[in-house]
Amino acid sequence: MSRTARFLQEGGCYYIQVQSCRNQKIFKMDSDFEQYIKTLKKCKIRFQISVYAYCLMPTTTHLVVCPSQAHKLSLFMQCMNQGYALFFNRRYNGTGKVWGQRYKSVLIDGGYDLIESIKSIEFIPVKEERAQSPFGYQWSSCANRILGLGGIIDPLPLREINLSEVLIHKK
Repeated sequence: MSRTARFLQEGGCYYIQVQSCRNQKIFKMDSDFEQYIKTLKKCKIRFQISVYAYCLMPTTTHLVVCPSQAHKLSLFMQCMNQGYALFFNRRYNGTGKVWGQRYKSVLIDGGYDLIESIKSIEFIPVKEERAQSPFGYQWSSCANRILGLGGIIDPLPLREINLSEVLIHKK
């Protein structure tokens, strides 16, 4: 039985989550996190993906991305998941699946939701009690964003964000 096709929207941004297979630790050492970030940088450039946020947890990865063309999202995620799985299996003498089911993607609607998605991802380490503040967690985009270091994080598309919507939006 075939899978249902993903709904992809041109110009859309997406919240992506990938879970490890059987909830195994996929980042065992700092160099594993570093390798994932290298893979992210390589795939981001190759498929012209803007990365607005990331958070790497021991068993999951969370991203906020915006592909230049909608169809490139799946190619980007294939590059990411296969690239890191090959590294992980070579390093730990493993075989088979590293990632569980296929990645989850949610279309982000508008500037307020983009800001909230970024905030949500960067607060995951605080919620999971791995850091006292989002700034203090080494494997998320928060410190790069606050310090303006850039790195693999792209500047937010302010032309698409209605600041009055962000400032007065109430949920």
